[in-house]
Amino acid sequence: MSRTYFFRDEEGYTHRERLDRLHVADFQDPDLPPIRDLIERTPLTAAELQAATQEEVYNKIQRRLNGSWENFVERVFNLRGDKGDLFNLKLYFGSDISYDTLYEKASEKVRDEDHDNLHESKVRNSLVSVKDRGDGILDLRFVIPGNQIAEEDIENDTQYRFYNFYAEVRVYTQQGVLAISRRAMDDDDISRLRNLIETWSEGDIEPQPRLTPNEMLALENALDGQNVGIDYGQFKGGRNIKKARYSGASNLSPLNSEIVRPASLNGRIVKLKFEHTHTAEDHSWDVKIRLQYECKISATKETTPSCINQLVKELVKIREYKSLLRTVTDRLEEHRWKINNQTAAGGIRTYLNRRNLALRTAVDRHVENSQIEAVEIQMFRDLFFSLGCELLKTDQIKDAPDSDIPEDPQQKAHLKQLFDDYSRWDLDDPNYNFDKLWCQLHSLLTSDFTSPVDLIETAKSEFEI
Repeated sequence: MSRTYFFRDEEGYTHRERLDRLHVADFQDPDLPPIRDLIERTPLTAAELQAATQEEVYNKIQRRLNGSWENFVERVFNLRGDKGDLFNLKLYFGSDISYDTLYEKASEKVRDEDHDNLHESKVRNSLVSVKDRGDGILDLRFVIPGNQIAEEDIENDTQYRFYNFYAEVRVYTQQGVLAISRRAMDDDDISRLRNLIETWSEGDIEPQPRLTPNEMLALENALDGQNVGIDYGQFKGGRNIKKARYSGASNLSPLNSEIVRPASLNGRIVKLKFEHTHTAEDHSWDVKIRLQYECKISATKETTPSCINQLVKELVKIREYKSLLRTVTDRLEEHRWKINNQTAAGGIRTYLNRRNLALRTAVDRHVENSQIEAVEIQMFRDLFFSLGCELLKTDQIKDAPDSDIPEDPQQKAHLKQLFDDYSRWDLDDPNYNFDKLWCQLHSLLTSDFTSPVDLIETAKSEFEI
């Protein structure tokens, strides 16, 4: 009954769990070796199985088995079962996390006595396991104080067995990332574990991690996610509208919503939901992942820890380019008072809407394709502006272009004004040639990319920004 994720391989699966993670179709597949063997040596036929209900399928197979039904289910599970567990984690980011120091100090704190006595301990005193997973990854398992569940003993209905809930922490020491289980844990418990790992590792771990909207979209992109939900906060869409939310099928665009569309221009993403295909041991299944800006992440179906490993790997790569993934709104908010002085009519909101619309018309037609989710396009608009700002810092765009100029963007006046303003406000030397800037940005937009990291690395290679 213990809640587990990173330690599932050691705990194993019960017969009931194996059955729950299989589908009746798995037992009806004549090409699956255990089913094929049974059909070959008994009167059972594939047609007979495929015409039966789930209960009938199980009964037919059990009647013809020479061995144990549980062993047979285990064989099928090993080939087709949805392995792993649901995860519900909070991520933290840090630096200078020493693997050796953490492993040494944590190992000294492991409690060898009966786990049933540890639910009354403080969490810092309830460490029961430390495992080295290789590549600088350590897993730690704690008994959660005050959390036990009683289950009636099968053999004697007058007795009860008690099961602990466990808190698990995976520490990626090389990447500086913590993944802490949130199951049966309140925010204070999670914070205590963060502090404990920080102390034991002698590192520095950010106490209140946050993901920016574009980091969230970039992670969805990196995991080939199909968006099925998006929530915007800090959105003033009318007198009583402070947030916008979309939830629907992955083949529909949330930006078709009359509320969500304007929120994509001046709101801030606080939650994403997307479908991701998880693969373990040559078996794949779809999982819906929920990602919140407070670095909380969960799944609606089982996955193995390789899913979190992949997620962390991609997120670390994305956060290397954190400064380039800032939103246009965040950049321009730094110059709010200058914008207000410059635009007497409508103020900063009108200014932002016009400039965002100029970015939309310049970018969208180049990135609207089947490989990029509709909600991710806003990330590429922001990145387009960030790359332009980086080019403004170089000398390579001060002269007129020495090649043919591509067709002007539809909102050229507003787009040029956006870069003119930003260069004047943010650079010591705002001298540049817009046509040269547009040539270079256009070459990036029309290059072969499917992710923001691809586009950034192309820009760094081609223009040395």
